[in-house]
Amino acid sequence: MKKISKIIFINILFMITLLELNSFIFSKLKLMPYTETPQIYRKILNEPASFSEMFTHDKIWGAWRKKNFTSRQVKSCFDVIHKTNEIGARDNSFDTKYKKNFIMLGDSFAEGYGVKKSKTLDTLLENKNKVNIFNFGIGMSFGPLQYYLIYENLAKNYDHDAVILIFLPQNDFVDNDYNWFYWKNYPYKRPYYKKINNEYYDFFIPKVKNKKFGQKVKESLDKYFWLSNLYKTIKFFSNKETNLYEILEKGEQSFESEYFESDIENQYAALHFIKKIFYSQKKIFYFVIAPATKDILKKKLYKMDNPFWVEEIIKLSKIEKNFILINLMDYLPTNPKKLFLECDGHWSEYGNLWASEIISGYIK
Repeated sequence: MKKISKIIFINILFMITLLELNSFIFSKLKLMPYTETPQIYRKILNEPASFSEMFTHDKIWGAWRKKNFTSRQVKSCFDVIHKTNEIGARDNSFDTKYKKNFIMLGDSFAEGYGVKKSKTLDTLLENKNKVNIFNFGIGMSFGPLQYYLIYENLAKNYDHDAVILIFLPQNDFVDNDYNWFYWKNYPYKRPYYKKINNEYYDFFIPKVKNKKFGQKVKESLDKYFWLSNLYKTIKFFSNKETNLYEILEKGEQSFESEYFESDIENQYAALHFIKKIFYSQKKIFYFVIAPATKDILKKKLYKMDNPFWVEEIIKLSKIEKNFILINLMDYLPTNPKKLFLECDGHWSEYGNLWASEIISGYIK
């Protein structure tokens, strides 16, 4: 019996070693979407920290970056160095005074996930319009409640003439909904919507939960094993959204778009905090709607009408002259697929350039 157990153990160890070796080879040859170097080897090779090591989770709005920190963000279609400034923003120093300053709010699309700093939306807008943009965008599942909290508690302290909010319907409606399945076991501090009545929403921050066994295993994989890239790759290709254009344009499956079909309570909550930002700052407010792949395809295939939240934003833009609506859905290029990174759902360099040109037309 002991001999059989020993043979089984040796075989399992051999298989894990073989998988680890293959994961290393495939990562180095960039044959998988995920090719990040494990933390233990980055230290030996003197490489920058990983993207995930950049974040802390002690702010009222949840995640924020470490100050003056350098990290590396890697997938098969990009290899980007992230640098933060003296307050933890992915931007140049905020200490310098400029003639015309804008605040940018948003999630990973505003931050410039997966592209070099010189190609991000804020940098392109600065160069095109001769303005300075304090970029408070952050790619850690941020939603409207967090945009409000980061504006109220940090961003508004910087002198500015206007605010640009990049709104991503794909996940901005659920990013602050505690009932969404993803947040039930989330092991970090972050705020969520709290409905008071039909006219008012507040927020709450639940007690941080202990990490589950699976989460600890995943963290260990990220730190010590190339197998982490294989695990993420398998998960990526098992995701029904992989090759979304090809699958959906052929009509092979039905799908929902948060742009058109988000929960009505989440729409009300999002609108509440968007309005709170606008009315608290009394400056020019550029509200930019950034459709994702599913949203574009839903519009293209089913000729969808504007959902409730878009109609409400349109009404607000007509009532308030300083509220400028820029719906990028109205400016789609002939080939929208080019807007997004090949191995990821974020804007490509072309997507950032496309958005900057449209937004610049309104700023001018």
